[in-house]
Amino acid sequence: MKLIDRWMPEWDYASTSAIACPGGFGRHPDPPELLGTGFSRSPLIRLLFAMRGMPRRMLTLHGFLDAGFFLLEHDDRELVIGMAAQPWKPAGNLVRLRPEDFTGFALPDYVKAAWNFRFEEADGRASGETETRIKCTSPGAKRKFGAYWTVIGPFSRIIRREMLRLIRRDLTAAGGPTERKPAAHHPERRG
Repeated sequence: MKLIDRWMPEWDYASTSAIACPGGFGRHPDPPELLGTGFSRSPLIRLLFAMRGMPRRMLTLHGFLDAGFFLLEHDDRELVIGMAAQPWKPAGNLVRLRPEDFTGFALPDYVKAAWNFRFEEADGRASGETETRIKCTSPGAKRKFGAYWTVIGPFSRIIRREMLRLIRRDLTAAGGPTERKPAAHHPERRG
């Protein structure tokens, strides 16, 4: 069972991106270490973030946490981040929640999202996956998010795929991840 299943077993929208690493990772992925992975190395991510008006600090997962996302859980294969917001509004209206309040959050006209990065390795082959699940708290939120996701969803998938590409590059490089910042948010660790 994936950790993301614990946090969001049912959802209204979802998107998954995966990337293979046929020769395996150069070293075992440490999911909390991913928080500091620098995505600013990708001109495509920088461009798409700028078009959305997202601050430069969000060019790492740690920056997402600083902006109001929160680390739900991690183990040695998976990292799960959560958020509650109104992403169709320019300011996004992020709601700062504690992880223990995430599953019960139901304020009308909002969505909550669970976003993971998961890594598998066996028999010299490896893969990385990221999945985003969205649960809408009301019919109005579902309508608004549906319109938003129709426009933003394809670009979100491009960003997540590019993030996986950069992570794979770091894991297969001899030097490991670059532009790291130590992980400071450590909720319950499983596994």
